[in-house]
Amino acid sequence: IKHPSNMATKTPPKEIAEAFADHYKKLYDYLDRNTHEDETSSFLKRINFPTLSEEESLEMTRPITSQEILNVIKNLKNNKSSGTDGLPGEFYKTFREELTPVLCKVFNYALMVGDPPKTWSQAIISVTHKDGKDSSYRPVSLLCNDLSILTSILAKMQKYIAKFIKPDQTGFIPGRQRANIRRTLNVMSYTKLKSQPSLLISLDAQKAFNRAYKISNITSLWVFTAICLIGETLDLMKGVRQGDCLSPLLLIKPVAELIRQNKQIQGIRDEGGVEQFADDLLVVLTEPLRSVPALLESLKEYRNISEYTTNESKSVAIMLSGECLKEKVKFKWTNKGFRYLGITPQISLFKANYEKLIKEIIKDLERWERLTLSGRVELIRIECLAKIIVCIPITPSFHSQLLFKRT
Repeated sequence: IKHPSNMATKTPPKEIAEAFADHYKKLYDYLDRNTHEDETSSFLKRINFPTLSEEESLEMTRPITSQEILNVIKNLKNNKSSGTDGLPGEFYKTFREELTPVLCKVFNYALMVGDPPKTWSQAIISVTHKDGKDSSYRPVSLLCNDLSILTSILAKMQKYIAKFIKPDQTGFIPGRQRANIRRTLNVMSYTKLKSQPSLLISLDAQKAFNRAYKISNITSLWVFTAICLIGETLDLMKGVRQGDCLSPLLLIKPVAELIRQNKQIQGIRDEGGVEQFADDLLVVLTEPLRSVPALLESLKEYRNISEYTTNESKSVAIMLSGECLKEKVKFKWTNKGFRYLGITPQISLFKANYEKLIKEIIKDLERWERLTLSGRVELIRIECLAKIIVCIPITPSFHSQLLFKRT
């Protein structure tokens, strides 16, 4: 790999480990340590967040029960790596009757007093490579199983999270699917009928899991104070753990709400605006010369508080109608579209998504001609149908009919 500081190529395992350690030390360090709490509070007060009812608040803060712990232990996966204590899921399953009362006392004490065991603030980071991305690695946290049990129980907030998050956020919300992107596709079709300039912007959050800053008591309670990385311990000033079921709920940011409440950012009627899947953000704007600067200003303001940063190399803009504003609006522009949740959102949806898919399926079928009938059926089920299912729930039904006619 290349060392992040000087881009020198490193091949010995020890030097590779040191390069990773140096990278994550800088990534997890919160540079602006002078951010005042008053500034953060003032920022959050401007956003009208809904609140839980008294009954819902009592449900969220009630003590953890032994039955909840038993239910999670039964669902622990076998043959999985453990955290720093070395106790695998099989250990908890074997001794669940003896361990459950002890865990119940520890969990409730930690939540009420705010004094969790030291091992809960530690993890072993396993760095996994992202397919097709030479420079991208995902740091997955190997947690102690007792902490994993607790965070699984705390994820009960999922039942209430939909009350806080608008329908345009479809990631990690029970009952919501990525197929909700159809709303944005409908808006794109609507722009064909109108003459006013409009554009679609895809904003990619840069290392969102790693940059999430603790701007609330809930987040700061479960963000690590230290992590164990390739034999070396370092402080973690920000970020949520990848591999923890609670992390996605802490990651969902109010950035979409911030954009929506800025009156200078103009969407398309009541149907425009924001589409969000976790940290991936789609924004459809009209009056781009006014809306885009206002959008960038809102993102900058949020970045100053939370270190939310967009990845400029992955953020893309497409002109939906009107004259292209490439010279006036500084974005990475494209006419060929971009991949978002498995599809290419364009005005010509069939051409952008299905024609390429048809060619791939025909090529696969030709390669499989000499296989047995049962072998071809199995490959069609695993390979072809999997590709088709990605597009069908999202795109209009007549596109699906055209697909089967062409194939």
